[in-house]
Amino acid sequence: DAALQEAGRVLRRGALYWHGFDASGGPIMWAHTGRMDLRDAEPSAWGRAVATLIEVGVVGTRARRAGEGCRVGSGVGAAVGDSDGRSEAPRCDRFVYVECADGFSLGPKVPLTRAVAVARRSLAALFGGSPERFAGAVVAPASRTNRILFSLARHFIPASTARRIHFFGQTEQLRAFFRRRELGLDSAVLPACLGGSATHVLPRTPSGDVDLAAMLREIAGGDGGAG
Repeated sequence: DAALQEAGRVLRRGALYWHGFDASGGPIMWAHTGRMDLRDAEPSAWGRAVATLIEVGVVGTRARRAGEGCRVGSGVGAAVGDSDGRSEAPRCDRFVYVECADGFSLGPKVPLTRAVAVARRSLAALFGGSPERFAGAVVAPASRTNRILFSLARHFIPASTARRIHFFGQTEQLRAFFRRRELGLDSAVLPACLGGSATHVLPRTPSGDVDLAAMLREIAGGDGGAG
C-alpha cells in the first residue's frame, strides 16, 4: 500500500509509533520528538503519515477486539465523552498519546514556520477528524519550545481535546502520573527516555523504513505494535 510505504519512510527515525495498550485495551501512540528531523519530509507528508499511523491503530485494534461487543465509532473516531463532558461507555478504538520530548530542538536550520506547519498538520490528523476518540496525552520533559508550538497550533483542535493534554516539566512527574494509573497507563511500558526500562522495537522493512503493515498485524494479534 502506497500510504503505508510513504508513512514508513517519513517515520523511519522512530519518531512516532504504536506500542502496548492501556487498561481498557486501547493502543498507546508513542512519540519521540527528539528523533524528528522536520527536513525529512514536507509538512503535508508529515500530516499524511500521522493520519496513516492512526488508521493502522484503528484497523488493528478493531480486528483484535472483533466480537468482544466493544462499541466502535465511525471513521477514525469513537467517543469517550460527549461535548457536554458526560462520560460514555468506553469504545475500543480510542487511544492515548505519550510523548518523550527529551532532546527536542528546532535547530538553526529549521524555520519556526515549518515547525508550526508540521505541528498543525500532525495535530489536525491526531485530533481534527474525530477528537472524541482521543483519550488523552502526556508530554515530558516539556520544554518552552513544546509549549510555544502547542500554543500556536492549539486553535486547530477543540478546547475539550486540549484540556486532555498534560505537560510535565520533569519525567518524574510523568512517572508519578503513570503510577497513579492515570488514563489507564501502566509504568511498565515506559521506555528509558521517560525513566522506564521497557524496550520498544519497531518492525522494519528490508530498506530500513518502519513496516506499518507488520505493526498493524502485531496490534491485531495483541502484541502492541512494536516488538
